[in-house]
Amino acid sequence: MSDYRPLFLKSFCLVTGLFLLSGCNDNNSGGTASSESPQVSSVMPADSAAGVSPDTTVTAAFAEDMLGTSISERTVRLSRNGNDVPAGVTFDGASNVVTLTPDSRLGLLGHYQFTLDASIANLSGNALSSPVMSSFTVRDGGWDETATSFNIQETNTDVQVATGNDGQAFAVWATANGNPVSSHYTPEEGWSSSVNLDGGGFSAVKRYPQIAIDNEGNAIAIWQTYVNNGSYSLSANRYTKDEGWGEAVTIGTAPIYLGLSQQNEKALLGFDEQGNALVIRAGKNYGPPGTYQVLANRYTKQSDSWSGETPIASNGSLKLLHTQFTITADGSAFATWVQESSSSVCAIQASRYAPGGGDWTDAEIVGPGLCASEPQIGADDEGNAIVVWNQPSGPTPNIWANRYSVGEEWGTARMIESDDEGASRGPQIAVTPKGDALVVWRKNNGMSDRNRASRYSQQSDSWSQPENISAGDSDSVKSPRLALDVDGNALAVWERDVNGELEVRAARYAVDSGWKAPETISSDKSVPKNLVQIAVDSAGVGTAYWVQSLNSDSYIYSNRFD
Repeated sequence: MSDYRPLFLKSFCLVTGLFLLSGCNDNNSGGTASSESPQVSSVMPADSAAGVSPDTTVTAAFAEDMLGTSISERTVRLSRNGNDVPAGVTFDGASNVVTLTPDSRLGLLGHYQFTLDASIANLSGNALSSPVMSSFTVRDGGWDETATSFNIQETNTDVQVATGNDGQAFAVWATANGNPVSSHYTPEEGWSSSVNLDGGGFSAVKRYPQIAIDNEGNAIAIWQTYVNNGSYSLSANRYTKDEGWGEAVTIGTAPIYLGLSQQNEKALLGFDEQGNALVIRAGKNYGPPGTYQVLANRYTKQSDSWSGETPIASNGSLKLLHTQFTITADGSAFATWVQESSSSVCAIQASRYAPGGGDWTDAEIVGPGLCASEPQIGADDEGNAIVVWNQPSGPTPNIWANRYSVGEEWGTARMIESDDEGASRGPQIAVTPKGDALVVWRKNNGMSDRNRASRYSQQSDSWSQPENISAGDSDSVKSPRLALDVDGNALAVWERDVNGELEVRAARYAVDSGWKAPETISSDKSVPKNLVQIAVDSAGVGTAYWVQSLNSDSYIYSNRFD
Protein backbone atom coordinates (compact mmCIF):
# COMPACT_ATOMS: atom_id res chain seq x y z
CA MET A 1 0.00 0.00 0.00
CA SER A 2 1.43 3.35 -1.00
CA ASP A 3 2.17 6.00 1.60
CA TYR A 4 0.42 9.29 0.61
CA ARG A 5 1.62 11.28 3.61
CA PRO A 6 4.37 13.22 1.75
CA LEU A 7 1.93 14.23 -0.95
CA PHE A 8 -0.64 15.20 1.67
CA LEU A 9 1.86 17.33 3.59
CA LYS A 10 2.97 19.18 0.43
CA SER A 11 -0.62 19.86 -0.53
CA PHE A 12 -1.36 21.07 2.98
CA CYS A 13 1.56 23.50 2.81
CA LEU A 14 0.43 24.90 -0.52
CA VAL A 15 -3.00 25.87 0.73
CA THR A 16 -2.01 27.33 4.08
CA GLY A 17 -1.38 31.03 4.69
CA LEU A 18 1.90 32.79 5.11
CA PHE A 19 1.94 31.94 8.82
CA LEU A 20 2.93 28.37 7.90
CA LEU A 21 5.55 29.22 5.25
CA SER A 22 8.32 28.39 7.68
CA GLY A 23 7.55 24.73 7.17
CA CYS A 24 7.66 24.98 3.36
CA ASN A 25 10.94 26.85 2.62
CA ASP A 26 13.47 24.47 1.11
CA ASN A 27 16.23 27.04 1.76
CA ASN A 28 15.90 26.88 5.54
CA SER A 29 16.00 24.10 8.11
CA GLY A 30 14.08 24.59 11.33
CA GLY A 31 13.97 28.41 11.01
CA THR A 32 12.12 30.63 13.43
CA ALA A 33 9.45 33.01 12.19
CA SER A 34 9.34 36.66 13.28
CA SER A 35 6.39 39.02 13.50
CA GLU A 36 8.55 42.10 12.87
CA SER A 37 10.43 43.42 9.85
CA PRO A 38 13.69 41.54 9.33
CA GLN A 39 17.02 43.17 10.01
CA VAL A 40 20.27 43.10 8.02
CA SER A 41 23.15 42.36 10.38
CA SER A 42 26.02 43.12 8.01
CA VAL A 43 26.96 44.01 4.44
CA MET A 44 30.38 43.40 2.91
CA PRO A 45 32.08 45.47 1.58
CA ALA A 46 30.99 47.78 4.36
CA ASP A 47 29.14 50.98 3.60
CA SER A 48 31.47 53.73 2.28
CA ALA A 49 34.36 51.27 1.97
CA ALA A 50 37.20 52.40 -0.29
CA GLY A 51 40.01 50.48 -1.96
CA VAL A 52 37.77 47.50 -2.67
CA SER A 53 39.09 44.78 -4.97
CA PRO A 54 37.61 44.85 -8.52
CA ASP A 55 37.09 41.08 -8.17
CA THR A 56 34.94 41.39 -5.05
CA THR A 57 31.62 39.74 -4.39
CA VAL A 58 29.01 41.51 -2.24
CA THR A 59 27.35 39.74 0.68
CA ALA A 60 24.57 40.62 3.08
CA ALA A 61 23.73 38.67 6.25
CA PHE A 62 20.26 38.70 7.79
CA ALA A 63 19.60 38.46 11.53
CA GLU A 64 16.86 35.83 11.11
CA ASP A 65 15.60 33.16 8.76
CA MET A 66 14.50 34.58 5.42
CA LEU A 67 12.08 33.55 2.70
CA GLY A 68 14.39 32.33 -0.05
CA THR A 69 11.89 32.91 -2.84
CA SER A 70 11.91 36.66 -2.08
CA ILE A 71 15.64 36.88 -2.82
CA SER A 72 16.69 37.02 -6.47
CA GLU A 73 18.44 39.13 -9.13
CA ARG A 74 15.32 41.31 -9.13
CA THR A 75 15.51 42.17 -5.42
CA VAL A 76 19.28 42.17 -4.89
CA ARG A 77 21.11 44.57 -7.21
CA LEU A 78 24.41 46.33 -7.75
CA SER A 79 24.52 49.54 -9.78
CA ARG A 80 26.99 52.09 -11.08
CA ASN A 81 25.89 55.54 -12.21
CA GLY A 82 22.28 54.38 -11.98
CA ASN A 83 22.84 51.40 -14.30
CA ASP A 84 22.47 47.85 -12.99
CA VAL A 85 25.61 45.71 -13.08
CA PRO A 86 24.97 42.23 -14.56
CA ALA A 87 25.41 39.77 -11.70
CA GLY A 88 24.26 36.48 -10.26
CA VAL A 89 22.57 36.17 -6.85
CA THR A 90 22.62 33.14 -4.54
CA PHE A 91 21.08 32.64 -1.08
CA ASP A 92 22.34 30.27 1.62
CA GLY A 93 19.34 29.42 3.81
CA ALA A 94 21.48 27.79 6.48
CA SER A 95 23.47 30.97 7.19
CA ASN A 96 20.90 33.48 5.87
CA VAL A 97 23.56 35.12 3.69
CA VAL A 98 22.89 36.42 0.19
CA THR A 99 25.84 36.71 -2.21
CA LEU A 100 25.95 38.87 -5.35
CA THR A 101 28.67 37.93 -7.85
CA PRO A 102 29.26 40.38 -10.75
CA ASP A 103 29.52 38.80 -14.19
CA SER A 104 32.78 40.67 -14.84
CA ARG A 105 35.37 42.70 -12.97
CA LEU A 106 34.28 45.98 -11.44
CA GLY A 107 35.75 49.23 -12.74
CA LEU A 108 38.78 50.85 -11.17
CA LEU A 109 37.75 53.82 -9.00
CA GLY A 110 34.13 52.92 -9.72
CA HIS A 111 31.48 54.02 -7.22
CA TYR A 112 28.94 51.23 -6.68
CA GLN A 113 25.64 50.99 -4.81
CA PHE A 114 24.34 47.71 -3.40
CA THR A 115 20.58 47.53 -2.83
CA LEU A 116 18.33 45.05 -1.03
CA ASP A 117 14.76 45.64 -2.16
CA ALA A 118 12.09 46.34 0.45
CA SER A 119 10.10 43.34 -0.80
CA ILE A 120 12.61 40.87 0.69
CA ALA A 121 10.75 39.05 3.48
CA ASN A 122 11.32 36.74 6.44
CA LEU A 123 9.60 33.40 6.93
CA SER A 124 6.54 35.10 8.39
CA GLY A 125 6.16 37.15 5.23
CA ASN A 126 7.23 40.41 6.88
CA ALA A 127 9.24 42.54 4.47
CA LEU A 128 12.12 44.90 5.12
CA SER A 129 10.86 48.19 6.49
CA SER A 130 12.69 50.01 3.66
CA PRO A 131 15.33 49.25 1.03
CA VAL A 132 18.78 48.62 2.45
CA MET A 133 21.52 50.45 0.52
CA SER A 134 25.27 50.39 0.87
CA SER A 135 27.97 51.94 -1.30
CA PHE A 136 31.66 51.33 -1.88
CA THR A 137 34.51 52.45 -4.15
CA VAL A 138 36.88 50.15 -6.03
CA ARG A 139 40.61 50.64 -5.64
CA ASP A 140 42.74 52.44 -8.21
CA GLY A 141 45.26 50.70 -10.44
CA GLY A 142 49.00 50.85 -10.85
CA TRP A 143 51.49 50.29 -13.67
CA ASP A 144 53.44 47.06 -14.04
CA GLU A 145 57.07 47.27 -12.96
CA THR A 146 58.31 46.17 -16.38
CA ALA A 147 56.90 46.48 -19.88
CA THR A 148 56.46 43.45 -22.13
CA SER A 149 57.61 43.34 -25.75
CA PHE A 150 56.84 41.60 -29.04
CA ASN A 151 59.21 41.57 -32.02
CA ILE A 152 57.31 42.29 -35.23
CA GLN A 153 60.52 41.62 -37.21
CA GLU A 154 60.10 44.71 -39.35
CA THR A 155 61.82 48.06 -39.53
CA ASN A 156 58.51 49.81 -40.13
CA THR A 157 57.35 51.69 -37.04
CA ASP A 158 53.89 52.68 -38.34
CA VAL A 159 52.11 50.33 -35.93
CA GLN A 160 48.54 50.79 -34.68
CA VAL A 161 47.09 48.90 -31.72
CA ALA A 162 43.46 48.45 -30.61
CA THR A 163 42.40 46.97 -27.25
CA GLY A 164 39.19 45.07 -26.50
CA ASN A 165 37.14 44.84 -23.31
CA ASP A 166 38.35 41.33 -22.45
CA GLY A 167 42.09 42.05 -22.48
CA GLN A 168 42.68 41.07 -26.07
CA ALA A 169 44.35 43.37 -28.59
CA PHE A 170 45.22 43.63 -32.27
CA ALA A 171 48.24 45.27 -33.82
CA VAL A 172 48.46 46.17 -37.52
CA TRP A 173 51.35 47.48 -39.59
CA ALA A 174 52.65 47.55 -43.16
CA THR A 175 55.63 45.34 -43.94
CA ALA A 176 58.76 46.59 -45.66
CA ASN A 177 57.49 45.23 -48.98
CA GLY A 178 54.14 46.97 -48.58
CA ASN A 179 51.69 44.39 -47.25
CA PRO A 180 49.28 44.97 -44.32
CA VAL A 181 49.66 42.40 -41.54
CA SER A 182 48.17 41.86 -38.10
CA SER A 183 49.00 40.11 -34.84
CA HIS A 184 46.39 39.13 -32.25
CA TYR A 185 47.05 39.30 -28.50
CA THR A 186 45.25 37.32 -25.82
CA PRO A 187 46.15 37.30 -22.11
CA GLU A 188 46.43 33.50 -22.22
CA GLU A 189 48.68 33.12 -25.28
CA GLY A 190 50.33 36.49 -25.86
CA TRP A 191 50.94 37.82 -29.37
CA SER A 192 50.29 35.54 -32.34
CA SER A 193 52.37 35.20 -35.49
CA SER A 194 51.52 37.92 -38.01
CA VAL A 195 48.81 37.29 -40.59
CA ASN A 196 48.77 38.93 -44.02
CA LEU A 197 45.47 40.79 -44.37
CA ASP A 198 45.55 41.12 -48.15
CA GLY A 199 45.97 37.50 -49.17
CA GLY A 200 49.75 37.43 -49.24
CA GLY A 201 50.19 38.60 -52.81
CA PHE A 202 51.93 41.85 -53.67
CA SER A 203 50.16 43.91 -56.32
CA ALA A 204 50.62 47.46 -55.01
CA VAL A 205 52.01 49.28 -52.00
CA LYS A 206 49.71 49.37 -49.00
CA ARG A 207 50.13 51.84 -46.17
CA TYR A 208 48.64 53.35 -43.01
CA PRO A 209 46.67 50.34 -41.73
CA GLN A 210 44.17 51.10 -38.96
CA ILE A 211 42.20 48.74 -36.72
CA ALA A 212 39.27 48.79 -34.28
CA ILE A 213 37.58 46.15 -32.07
CA ASP A 214 33.87 45.88 -31.28
CA ASN A 215 32.34 44.90 -27.92
CA GLU A 216 32.27 41.20 -28.84
CA GLY A 217 35.94 40.97 -29.81
CA ASN A 218 35.46 41.14 -33.58
CA ALA A 219 37.70 43.54 -35.50
CA ILE A 220 38.03 45.41 -38.77
CA ALA A 221 41.29 46.54 -40.34
CA ILE A 222 41.53 49.08 -43.17
CA TRP A 223 44.45 50.33 -45.27
CA GLN A 224 45.28 52.48 -48.28
CA THR A 225 46.29 50.81 -51.55
CA TYR A 226 48.37 52.77 -54.04
CA VAL A 227 46.72 53.20 -57.46
CA ASN A 228 48.82 55.70 -59.40
CA ASN A 229 50.16 59.25 -59.35
CA GLY A 230 49.75 59.71 -55.60
CA SER A 231 46.20 58.36 -55.43
CA TYR A 232 44.90 55.57 -53.22
CA SER A 233 41.89 53.28 -52.93
CA LEU A 234 40.75 51.82 -49.59
CA SER A 235 40.57 48.15 -48.55
CA ALA A 236 39.27 46.31 -45.49
CA ASN A 237 39.29 42.90 -43.81
CA ARG A 238 37.09 41.68 -40.96
CA TYR A 239 38.05 39.38 -38.09
CA THR A 240 35.47 37.31 -36.22
CA LYS A 241 36.14 35.35 -33.05
CA ASP A 242 34.70 32.20 -34.65
CA GLU A 243 36.46 32.27 -38.02
CA GLY A 244 39.45 34.62 -37.78
CA TRP A 245 40.33 36.96 -40.65
CA GLY A 246 38.23 36.85 -43.80
CA GLU A 247 38.93 38.01 -47.34
CA ALA A 248 40.11 41.53 -48.13
CA VAL A 249 37.60 43.70 -49.97
CA THR A 250 37.87 47.10 -51.60
CA ILE A 251 35.54 49.50 -49.80
CA GLY A 252 36.77 52.75 -51.36
CA THR A 253 36.92 52.12 -55.08
CA ALA A 254 37.26 55.74 -56.19
CA PRO A 255 40.96 56.70 -56.12
CA ILE A 256 41.60 59.64 -53.82
CA TYR A 257 44.60 61.84 -54.59
CA LEU A 258 46.65 62.95 -51.61
CA GLY A 259 48.75 66.00 -52.40
CA LEU A 260 51.84 67.14 -50.57
CA SER A 261 49.88 68.63 -47.67
CA GLN A 262 47.76 65.46 -47.37
CA GLN A 263 50.39 62.75 -47.68
CA ASN A 264 49.97 61.80 -44.03
CA GLU A 265 46.17 61.75 -44.23
CA LYS A 266 44.85 58.44 -42.87
CA ALA A 267 41.47 56.79 -43.15
CA LEU A 268 39.76 56.49 -39.75
CA LEU A 269 37.67 53.67 -38.29
CA GLY A 270 35.34 53.17 -35.31
CA PHE A 271 32.54 50.92 -33.96
CA ASP A 272 29.23 51.57 -32.24
CA GLU A 273 27.91 49.25 -29.49
CA GLN A 274 25.95 47.12 -31.98
CA GLY A 275 29.08 46.20 -33.94
CA ASN A 276 28.42 48.51 -36.89
CA ALA A 277 31.43 50.47 -38.11
CA LEU A 278 32.16 53.78 -39.78
CA VAL A 279 35.13 54.70 -41.97
CA ILE A 280 36.00 58.25 -42.99
CA ARG A 281 38.76 59.57 -45.26
CA ALA A 282 39.61 62.81 -47.04
CA GLY A 283 41.42 63.74 -50.23
CA LYS A 284 40.94 64.95 -53.77
CA ASN A 285 38.87 63.04 -56.30
CA TYR A 286 41.45 61.76 -58.78
CA GLY A 287 39.10 61.94 -61.77
CA PRO A 288 37.14 64.93 -63.08
CA PRO A 289 36.04 67.27 -61.70
CA GLY A 290 38.86 66.86 -59.16
CA THR A 291 37.01 68.12 -56.09
CA TYR A 292 38.26 67.87 -52.52
CA GLN A 293 36.07 65.51 -50.54
CA VAL A 294 35.40 64.02 -47.12
CA LEU A 295 33.97 60.53 -47.66
CA ALA A 296 32.10 58.19 -45.29
CA ASN A 297 31.47 54.45 -45.56
CA ARG A 298 29.32 52.44 -43.15
CA TYR A 299 29.62 48.73 -42.28
CA THR A 300 26.40 47.04 -41.10
CA LYS A 301 26.94 43.96 -38.96
CA GLN A 302 23.51 42.44 -39.59
CA SER A 303 24.04 42.26 -43.35
CA ASP A 304 27.84 41.96 -43.15
CA SER A 305 28.16 44.59 -45.87
CA TRP A 306 29.52 48.04 -46.64
CA SER A 307 27.23 50.82 -47.82
CA GLY A 308 29.70 52.37 -50.27
CA GLU A 309 31.35 55.75 -49.94
CA THR A 310 29.22 58.88 -49.83
CA PRO A 311 30.53 62.47 -49.66
CA ILE A 312 30.08 64.31 -46.39
CA ALA A 313 31.55 67.45 -47.90
CA SER A 314 32.90 68.53 -51.29
CA ASN A 315 34.73 71.63 -52.46
CA GLY A 316 36.06 72.40 -55.91
CA SER A 317 38.87 74.70 -54.82
CA LEU A 318 39.42 74.60 -51.05
CA LYS A 319 41.35 71.75 -49.45
CA LEU A 320 39.59 69.55 -46.91
CA LEU A 321 42.12 67.82 -44.67
CA HIS A 322 43.03 66.61 -41.15
CA THR A 323 39.76 64.71 -40.81
CA GLN A 324 38.70 63.30 -37.44
CA PHE A 325 35.48 61.70 -36.25
CA THR A 326 33.75 60.11 -33.29
CA ILE A 327 30.99 57.51 -33.14
CA THR A 328 28.61 57.04 -30.20
CA ALA A 329 27.00 53.93 -28.69
CA ASP A 330 23.85 54.17 -30.83
CA GLY A 331 25.73 54.80 -34.08
CA SER A 332 25.43 58.58 -34.19
CA ALA A 333 28.58 60.24 -35.46
CA PHE A 334 30.33 63.58 -35.82
CA ALA A 335 33.10 64.38 -38.29
CA THR A 336 35.38 67.41 -38.29
CA TRP A 337 38.11 68.65 -40.61
CA VAL A 338 40.06 71.70 -41.74
CA GLN A 339 38.88 73.72 -44.74
CA GLU A 340 41.99 75.46 -46.00
CA SER A 341 41.51 78.64 -48.04
CA SER A 342 45.24 79.44 -47.93
CA SER A 343 48.24 78.61 -45.80
CA SER A 344 47.10 81.23 -43.28
CA VAL A 345 43.29 81.13 -43.55
CA CYS A 346 41.62 77.94 -42.31
CA ALA A 347 38.29 77.04 -40.78
CA ILE A 348 37.21 74.08 -38.69
CA GLN A 349 34.12 72.42 -40.18
CA ALA A 350 31.87 69.71 -38.82
CA SER A 351 29.01 67.46 -39.89
CA ARG A 352 26.67 65.17 -37.95
CA TYR A 353 25.18 61.76 -38.79
CA ALA A 354 22.08 60.23 -37.18
CA PRO A 355 21.47 56.49 -37.66
CA GLY A 356 18.27 55.58 -39.44
CA GLY A 357 18.17 58.67 -41.64
CA GLY A 358 21.32 57.77 -43.50
CA ASP A 359 22.33 61.36 -44.31
CA TRP A 360 25.02 63.65 -42.98
CA THR A 361 24.12 67.25 -42.20
CA ASP A 362 25.54 70.04 -44.31
CA ALA A 363 29.03 71.06 -43.24
CA GLU A 364 29.11 73.94 -40.77
CA ILE A 365 31.98 76.21 -39.79
CA VAL A 366 32.43 75.73 -36.04
CA GLY A 367 35.86 77.29 -35.71
CA PRO A 368 36.55 80.28 -37.94
CA GLY A 369 39.96 81.89 -37.76
CA LEU A 370 43.50 82.16 -39.03
CA CYS A 371 45.57 78.98 -39.26
CA ALA A 372 43.09 76.82 -37.34
CA SER A 373 44.37 73.24 -37.35
CA GLU A 374 44.60 69.86 -35.59
CA PRO A 375 40.87 69.36 -34.87
CA GLN A 376 39.80 66.55 -32.52
CA ILE A 377 36.25 65.61 -31.57
CA GLY A 378 34.38 63.56 -28.96
CA ALA A 379 30.70 62.92 -28.17
CA ASP A 380 28.58 61.68 -25.26
CA ASP A 381 25.75 59.14 -25.21
CA GLU A 382 23.11 61.88 -25.45
CA GLY A 383 24.38 63.09 -28.82
CA ASN A 384 26.25 66.19 -27.62
CA ALA A 385 29.75 66.76 -29.00
CA ILE A 386 32.86 68.89 -28.42
CA VAL A 387 35.47 69.77 -31.02
CA VAL A 388 38.86 71.24 -30.04
CA TRP A 389 41.67 72.65 -32.16
CA ASN A 390 44.64 75.01 -32.03
CA GLN A 391 44.42 78.52 -33.43
CA PRO A 392 46.49 81.70 -33.01
CA SER A 393 44.96 84.31 -30.75
CA GLY A 394 47.72 86.85 -30.69
CA PRO A 395 51.35 85.90 -31.19
CA THR A 396 51.01 82.14 -30.46
CA PRO A 397 48.53 79.30 -31.08
CA ASN A 398 46.17 78.46 -28.22
CA ILE A 399 43.57 75.73 -27.71
CA TRP A 400 39.96 76.47 -28.69
CA ALA A 401 36.71 74.53 -28.33
CA ASN A 402 33.12 74.53 -29.52
CA ARG A 403 30.24 72.38 -28.27
CA TYR A 404 27.27 70.92 -30.08
CA SER A 405 24.21 70.62 -27.84
CA VAL A 406 21.19 68.55 -28.83
CA GLY A 407 18.37 70.90 -29.69
CA GLU A 408 20.62 73.96 -29.71
CA GLU A 409 23.13 73.07 -32.46
CA TRP A 410 26.73 74.40 -32.36
CA GLY A 411 27.61 77.16 -29.93
CA THR A 412 30.25 79.88 -30.11
CA ALA A 413 33.94 79.00 -30.33
CA ARG A 414 35.84 79.87 -27.17
CA MET A 415 39.42 79.70 -26.04
CA ILE A 416 40.26 77.13 -23.35
CA GLU A 417 43.53 78.83 -22.39
CA SER A 418 44.14 82.55 -22.46
CA ASP A 419 47.87 82.97 -21.86
CA ASP A 420 50.57 83.66 -24.45
CA GLU A 421 53.33 81.72 -22.73
CA GLY A 422 54.05 79.64 -25.82
CA ALA A 423 52.64 77.67 -28.73
CA SER A 424 50.02 75.03 -27.95
CA ARG A 425 49.94 71.95 -30.19
CA GLY A 426 48.45 68.50 -30.49
CA PRO A 427 45.18 68.67 -28.55
CA GLN A 428 43.48 65.39 -27.65
CA ILE A 429 39.93 65.11 -26.28
CA ALA A 430 37.94 62.35 -24.59
CA VAL A 431 34.29 62.64 -23.50
CA THR A 432 32.42 60.62 -20.88
CA PRO A 433 28.99 59.07 -21.62
CA LYS A 434 27.38 61.85 -19.53
CA GLY A 435 29.13 64.70 -21.34
CA ASP A 436 32.07 65.75 -19.17
CA ALA A 437 35.37 65.93 -21.05
CA LEU A 438 39.13 66.20 -20.72
CA VAL A 439 41.52 67.88 -23.15
CA VAL A 440 45.30 67.51 -23.07
CA TRP A 441 47.92 69.25 -25.23
CA ARG A 442 51.57 70.26 -25.42
CA LYS A 443 52.77 73.78 -24.61
CA ASN A 444 56.18 75.06 -25.73
CA ASN A 445 57.52 78.36 -24.41
CA GLY A 446 60.58 78.37 -26.67
CA MET A 447 62.83 76.79 -24.05
CA SER A 448 60.99 73.71 -22.79
CA ASP A 449 57.77 71.74 -23.15
CA ARG A 450 54.89 71.19 -20.79
CA ASN A 451 51.86 68.97 -21.20
CA ARG A 452 48.68 70.61 -20.02
CA ALA A 453 45.07 69.61 -19.36
CA SER A 454 41.67 71.21 -18.88
CA ARG A 455 38.38 69.60 -17.83
CA TYR A 456 34.94 70.46 -19.17
CA SER A 457 31.94 70.21 -16.82
CA GLN A 458 28.63 69.73 -18.56
CA GLN A 459 26.76 70.80 -15.43
CA SER A 460 28.40 74.23 -15.31
CA ASP A 461 29.17 74.44 -19.05
CA SER A 462 32.68 75.60 -18.23
CA TRP A 463 36.35 74.65 -18.67
CA SER A 464 38.75 74.42 -15.76
CA GLN A 465 41.90 76.48 -15.53
CA PRO A 466 44.62 74.65 -17.54
CA GLU A 467 47.18 72.85 -15.39
CA ASN A 468 50.53 71.29 -16.01
CA ILE A 469 50.29 67.48 -15.93
CA SER A 470 53.91 66.72 -16.80
CA ALA A 471 55.08 68.21 -13.48
CA GLY A 472 58.88 68.48 -13.57
CA ASP A 473 59.15 67.39 -17.19
CA SER A 474 60.91 70.56 -18.31
CA ASP A 475 62.75 68.81 -21.11
CA SER A 476 61.46 67.78 -24.52
CA VAL A 477 58.06 66.06 -24.37
CA LYS A 478 55.79 65.13 -27.22
CA SER A 479 52.03 65.69 -27.30
CA PRO A 480 50.15 63.43 -24.88
CA ARG A 481 47.60 60.75 -25.71
CA LEU A 482 44.49 60.37 -23.58
CA ALA A 483 41.85 57.78 -22.62
CA LEU A 484 38.90 57.97 -20.18
CA ASP A 485 36.72 55.48 -18.34
CA VAL A 486 32.95 55.91 -18.02
CA ASP A 487 33.28 58.09 -14.91
CA GLY A 488 35.90 60.42 -16.38
CA ASN A 489 39.00 59.00 -14.69
CA ALA A 490 41.84 59.24 -17.18
CA LEU A 491 45.28 58.09 -18.24
CA ALA A 492 47.61 60.27 -20.29
CA VAL A 493 50.88 59.06 -21.82
CA TRP A 494 53.67 60.77 -23.74
CA GLU A 495 57.29 60.50 -24.87
CA ARG A 496 60.02 62.39 -23.03
CA ASP A 497 63.63 63.17 -23.95
CA VAL A 498 65.89 64.03 -21.00
CA ASN A 499 69.34 64.89 -22.29
CA GLY A 500 69.17 62.05 -24.76
CA GLU A 501 67.53 59.61 -22.35
CA LEU A 502 64.27 58.50 -23.92
CA GLU A 503 61.32 57.28 -21.89
CA VAL A 504 57.54 56.92 -21.82
CA ARG A 505 55.74 58.85 -19.10
CA ALA A 506 52.20 58.45 -17.75
CA ALA A 507 49.93 60.52 -15.53
CA ARG A 508 46.74 59.48 -13.76
CA TYR A 509 43.65 61.67 -13.38
CA ALA A 510 41.00 60.77 -10.79
CA VAL A 511 37.71 62.66 -10.77
CA ASP A 512 37.73 62.88 -6.96
CA SER A 513 41.36 63.98 -6.51
CA GLY A 514 42.71 65.40 -9.78
CA TRP A 515 46.04 64.72 -11.51
CA LYS A 516 48.82 62.70 -9.90
CA ALA A 517 52.52 63.23 -10.58
CA PRO A 518 53.70 61.47 -13.75
CA GLU A 519 55.83 58.33 -13.65
CA THR A 520 58.08 56.48 -16.07
CA ILE A 521 56.58 53.26 -17.46
CA SER A 522 59.35 52.25 -19.90
CA SER A 523 62.83 50.89 -19.20
CA ASP A 524 65.66 51.13 -21.78
CA LYS A 525 66.37 54.86 -22.05
CA SER A 526 68.84 54.54 -24.92
CA VAL A 527 66.27 53.46 -27.52
CA PRO A 528 63.80 55.90 -29.15
CA LYS A 529 60.13 55.37 -28.36
CA ASN A 530 57.53 56.12 -31.03
CA LEU A 531 53.81 55.98 -31.59
CA VAL A 532 52.83 56.03 -27.93
CA GLN A 533 49.17 55.02 -27.55
CA ILE A 534 46.81 54.46 -24.61
CA ALA A 535 43.54 52.54 -24.30
CA VAL A 536 41.15 51.97 -21.38
CA ASP A 537 38.72 49.05 -21.30
CA SER A 538 35.25 48.81 -19.72
CA ALA A 539 36.77 48.01 -16.31
CA GLY A 540 39.03 51.07 -16.38
CA VAL A 541 42.14 48.95 -16.98
CA GLY A 542 44.62 50.84 -19.14
CA THR A 543 47.22 49.58 -21.59
CA ALA A 544 49.95 51.81 -22.99
CA TYR A 545 51.68 50.80 -26.22
CA TRP A 546 54.72 52.13 -27.99
CA VAL A 547 57.23 51.02 -30.62
CA GLN A 548 60.99 50.69 -30.13
CA SER A 549 63.38 50.01 -32.99
CA LEU A 550 66.59 48.07 -32.50
CA ASN A 551 68.88 47.28 -35.43
CA SER A 552 66.64 45.88 -38.19
CA ASP A 553 63.70 44.99 -35.95
CA SER A 554 60.85 46.88 -34.34
CA TYR A 555 59.23 45.86 -31.07
CA ILE A 556 55.76 46.57 -29.73
CA TYR A 557 56.08 47.36 -26.04
CA SER A 558 53.17 47.47 -23.64
CA ASN A 559 52.57 48.27 -19.99
CA ARG A 560 49.34 47.58 -18.12
CA PHE A 561 47.63 49.80 -15.56
CA ASP A 562 45.56 47.61 -13.23
